[in-house]
Amino acid sequence: MATYAIKSCNLCGIRKPQPEMERVEKEVVTGSSKSKITTGNVLGYAMGNKMSQNKVHRNIFANNKRQYKRKRTVWSCFECSGRNDRIRAEQARVEEVPKTQAEKDVEFREAIPGLIFICVIVVAIMVWMA
Repeated sequence: MATYAIKSCNLCGIRKPQPEMERVEKEVVTGSSKSKITTGNVLGYAMGNKMSQNKVHRNIFANNKRQYKRKRTVWSCFECSGRNDRIRAEQARVEEVPKTQAEKDVEFREAIPGLIFICVIVVAIMVWMA
């Protein structure tokens, strides 16, 4: 009998054998760029230095602090990864029975009075507008 490695879920922390877990790719923020205004930039801005003015304007009006992200593969149990939901949805789609032509005809006949009513209203509006 084979023994499997024990993995722990990244979200809920439950520990289960590897076949009862699923690998999920997760996006993780690993850092961000630093765009700061220094005292030199403020003094340069006051003196009219073009580079200092651009840096101050960029920082105030368009704060473009870039975040660095990477994809990380983690283990997740079926409940947390949503696999059970996908399996149930697939089973419900497979078990769905297509309607017979007679059922479709009954639905169409039930919809006819509503369609006639809408057509009468549209014609009445067109006559009233003319």
